[in-house]
Amino acid sequence: MSQLLLVAKNSAVQAGFLQGFLTAAARAGSGRSRTPPVSGPGAGTAVCTPGPSRLKYGGVSGLQTLGAVRGWEVAGNTGPTRADASTDDGASGREKHRCRLVTGSPRPDVLRGAKTMGVLLIATGEKAEADLQAMEGRLRHRTGGRSPCRPRVRETRMGADRPPRSVPAALAGTLPPAPEGAAGREVTRIFEIPAARSVTLPEGEPQVVLCDGHPPDAFTLAAVWEDGSILLARDPLGLRPLYYLEEGGRPVAFASEVKALCALGDEIKVFPPGHVFVNGEFHRLVRLADWVSESDLDASSAAARLARLVEDAVERGYASGVAQPAGAGEAAVGLLLSGGVDSSVVAAAAVARLGSEKLLSFAAGTSDSEDLPRARQVAEHLGLRHTEYVFGVNEVAEVLPDVIYHLESFDAPLVRSSVANYLIAREAAAAGCRLVYCGEGGDELFAGYHYLKDIEPRDRVTDELLVLLEGGHANGFQRVDRMTAAHGLEARVPLSAPDLVAAAFQVPVDWKIHPETGQEKWLLREAFRDRLPHEVVERPKAKFYEGSGIEGVMARVAETQVSDADLEKDRGREVAPGVTLDTKEQVLYYRIFREHFPQESVVETIGWTRTVVS
Repeated sequence: MSQLLLVAKNSAVQAGFLQGFLTAAARAGSGRSRTPPVSGPGAGTAVCTPGPSRLKYGGVSGLQTLGAVRGWEVAGNTGPTRADASTDDGASGREKHRCRLVTGSPRPDVLRGAKTMGVLLIATGEKAEADLQAMEGRLRHRTGGRSPCRPRVRETRMGADRPPRSVPAALAGTLPPAPEGAAGREVTRIFEIPAARSVTLPEGEPQVVLCDGHPPDAFTLAAVWEDGSILLARDPLGLRPLYYLEEGGRPVAFASEVKALCALGDEIKVFPPGHVFVNGEFHRLVRLADWVSESDLDASSAAARLARLVEDAVERGYASGVAQPAGAGEAAVGLLLSGGVDSSVVAAAAVARLGSEKLLSFAAGTSDSEDLPRARQVAEHLGLRHTEYVFGVNEVAEVLPDVIYHLESFDAPLVRSSVANYLIAREAAAAGCRLVYCGEGGDELFAGYHYLKDIEPRDRVTDELLVLLEGGHANGFQRVDRMTAAHGLEARVPLSAPDLVAAAFQVPVDWKIHPETGQEKWLLREAFRDRLPHEVVERPKAKFYEGSGIEGVMARVAETQVSDADLEKDRGREVAPGVTLDTKEQVLYYRIFREHFPQESVVETIGWTRTVVS
């Protein structure tokens, strides 16, 4: 049985979007008794009546009476109290309010008081303990407000000296879900990545292992041996973040986000994806180009294999997911839906392997968003309990500083798409999810971007896809990680699992961009054609910020906060090599970014959206 939970942010949205939707929903549900009894005021339920623009159904006005028409519940915010949980009606100054419309069966028990979420922190030197405490304070959001594990490590052997010199050290992070005494297994699993190269490890079993993520799919990992030898590793695509602070040409601290290192120094660098740091030196673990090969499978067999690999990645992500205490009930797992091919494929795979009863789906957009009706269609088709979140200009302006702070970037296309991600992740967290699935990676693997169709000769498309994947850690993958981690969520990106990526690079380009129709991601669509609505399978690629409707909203926000004089003052200013400020949006994002991150080295960690300029 599907459920819809709709969040509307102002009366204009309610009067327009909600009226049309509720009318259709009531018509579709006519003669059925699938909705719960009406909940009135009290017992945690708050009735909300909009302003002058009122909802109407069958001649009945107002949300309070609408609830009695077909069993709709009109409820207040069920999550934690948040200062940013509501917005007003544009510039009209009407009273703020928040409305939810719920139908269907109640949610299952949700995860409460889970273990620490993904984080990794290492400080060295005489002030290691104090530095670690300062870093930990800046990443409390990643741990859901809980304290990470603090294993006792007196010193580590760092630097390129021979032998590496020992220095005081302090570590904090997430314990891997390995059985007692089997923590070393997590270290060996990083070498299960396809085409992984050999790296000499310290002798014996590591005494301490911390891991953000789940090797070999997505992880950053730190291991310390009894003699102080230390190893750090990051997955091939950089799905999990890791940075380091350099002093005197050697790393002295590591952290999951840039902001943690800003408290310690200025020379902040990206820990390169697909690398390990051991014995004071970086070593390449894998090259994505090594995964490019040919397969003897025909298109039908390749599609079947692809579907299985997606399902396997979903299942692994859940099996290694967030633990829960005894008696907490089964955790609710979130699906972040855009109604596009990638997120819909992941949702279908999740239903196949996990069952719809433990899944909650979420979508966000403006009242005229293209994503919302398609995401709703997918949720209904798969029998999911679904939440739609409708936002407007004022709410976007309110959360924008937080979005840029967590994102650690001012790349304009990335900021636009991150706002919608931030809002939808907030809803998932408020609903009790701690683990969410996303569709990131499908465009890079299966040639989803339109500009790729113009590349000649065709064999150069694979080269461009490799470039996109290698830069994803500072672009789309960074967006997914930061916007979910901002709310204490762990993201899973099944379409970017190493074995699936390797299989995708065995697929001919003509099975990605169809030679006759020009349809992008053709094989991925074929793999799930019989599990999703036809309109969704055939939906053309749209950038997330376009489908959600956020692009126009962001332009309006910038127009109100950046004057023409400010734009002329900064127009053409080069703020990074080859990057200039040319629009009010860019000026606004850069201004907010600099308030949070004054260090020049932080700008060097930013990736720039390639598909917009290519």
